[in-house]
Order: sequence, then structure tokens, then C-alpha cells
Amino acid sequence: MTRAPPPKSRTKAQQSRIDIKEAIRKAAITEFSQHGFAGASTQGIAERVGLTQSTLHYYIENKEALYAEIFGDLMARWKKRFDFDGESEEPAHILARYIRQKLRFAHAY
Repeated sequence: MTRAPPPKSRTKAQQSRIDIKEAIRKAAITEFSQHGFAGASTQGIAERVGLTQSTLHYYIENKEALYAEIFGDLMARWKKRFDFDGESEEPAHILARYIRQKLRFAHAY
């Protein structure tokens, strides 16, 4: 998805589009979480948002693209959150710290 303009310069239409796209993302995360990729459907996502399937496709290309976007954002968050400072530690210590951070992250989200 494209970057949104700063809040002060947004029109009502722009804000509405941003809000709808965010609602679609949240609904898609729920749909993918509950049904997996194969079981999730754009119809299910549309119903969660209160849109028709054709209106949903105005905002997304397809289920695969939406999934890739959400998954890519998650991976970017994980990468940012789990970046290490380059300290020279034993691999076991680095791995243990990574696992602790990953578990904290998983429990927080």
C-alpha cells in the first residue's frame, strides 16, 4: 500500500480510504489467522469489513497480494525489533536472546 500523506494535509476522502484500508488489513489478519491462507477468502474479508466483494477488490489486487503485503509488514517489524547491535557474542547467547524477544513479541501482539 502507498504511504499516506501527513494527517494535517489529508482530505476527508483520503482519510476515509486510509481507514478502509486499515479495516481491510485487520479483517484479513483475522481471516488468515482463523482459516489459514488456503481457507481464507476475499468474501470473508469483505464481510468482516462490511464491504461487498467487488468493493473490496477496488482496494486490493487479490488475496495473494494482500497476504504478501501483511506478511511482508510483519517480517519488517520482526527484523526491526530483533536487530542486534553487532556485539560479538557466542551464537548460543544470540539465539537465546532472539528467542526471548520473539516470544515477548508474540505475546504482545
